Amino acid sequence: MLNPETKTKPLTVFVTPAILCFVAGSALLYISADTRRPQRSVEAAGNEVQLNLTDVNNLAVTTNKQTEITHTNWPQFHGPNRDNISAEKGLLKKWPEEGPALLWTSQGLGHGYSTVSIAEGMIYTAGSIEEETVITALDLDGKILWQVKNGKGWIGDRPGTRGTPTIDGDRLYHESPLGNIVCLQAKTGEKIWEANILDKFQSKNIFWALSESLLIDGNNVICCPGGPQTCMVALDKNTGAVVWKTPSTNEPAGYASPIIAEHEGLRIIITLTLKGMIGVNADTGELLWHVKHVSYADENVMMPI
Repeated sequence: MLNPETKTKPLTVFVTPAILCFVAGSALLYISADTRRPQRSVEAAGNEVQLNLTDVNNLAVTTNKQTEITHTNWPQFHGPNRDNISAEKGLLKKWPEEGPALLWTSQGLGHGYSTVSIAEGMIYTAGSIEEETVITALDLDGKILWQVKNGKGWIGDRPGTRGTPTIDGDRLYHESPLGNIVCLQAKTGEKIWEANILDKFQSKNIFWALSESLLIDGNNVICCPGGPQTCMVALDKNTGAVVWKTPSTNEPAGYASPIIAEHEGLRIIITLTLKGMIGVNADTGELLWHVKHVSYADENVMMPI
């Protein structure tokens, strides 16, 4: 575990400028991209707000007025239902011209493309620090509570982290760009188990590295290593043991994160491979369907709806 007091060298990722907004009470959390580029304004649509984010080097919290931040949960990528919709009420439809007041900033989180998760009064994210993948937990005042390594960082094209930590009860789950999955105690960062899905299933990484944010389905952690052995795997969330694995489609993994849906009583996990879309029986791992979906430069990135 890293010492939260240790100062890390400032890191910057050059990416499309974006702002992540998360409603915690009536406060807004955002992570800004390269500060030398102009920032976009953010508007809430009715009572819902869409989330977007890029860099994790500097985390800032703003609010339009002094208010107590409540323990609203946003425990995984794209929120409680993985649909990127917040149910918060009474949001500003437009920010003031001078922007919302800055409450605090936090530095030393590393760099990459991970978003934040919020659960039980704590904020979680991931970033690359000195060529290591590092998961960080903060309190709601921006103080770093713990930092834990999750294997080597991605130093290839577009370096940095990708996946966002997933919080399930008192556990945190995260997949590194190199396929290392860890299960940690969410409050303390204590490691419970880890497994590398690229090594375990003899798969190869993709050009911009694995990018999925893990899905928890009951007692299963859903991940997608791709490759010759399997396209999707369910691991026991308590031990990391394999529960089921779906036959290979002979395609590498895509960059998307899986979702779960129900159709006529059948629970289906859906995601993109590098060259297709698959639907898998959530209970058995049976491959229900596979549709070819080839995109420019093999950029199958978006989550299915």
